[in-house]
Amino acid sequence: MKLETILFTIGMICLVLGLWYLVVWIVYLLWNWIMPYLFKLPEINMWMSAGIMLLASFIFGGIKISKK
Repeated sequence: MKLETILFTIGMICLVLGLWYLVVWIVYLLWNWIMPYLFKLPEINMWMSAGIMLLASFIFGGIKISKK
């Protein structure tokens, strides 16, 4: 493999992980700001926020299996 391909792959992995962390952080902040006030739910941590995002992606996005 070329060095450019390896660096591009590493850069894309970092970008995807960074965007995932940003979305998880936003869900974390919004949950802890709104949900305890409205519904008396407990505050969550970052791992719980990531779990909520993963669960929501399964429920609303579904698991797509492509048939060729």
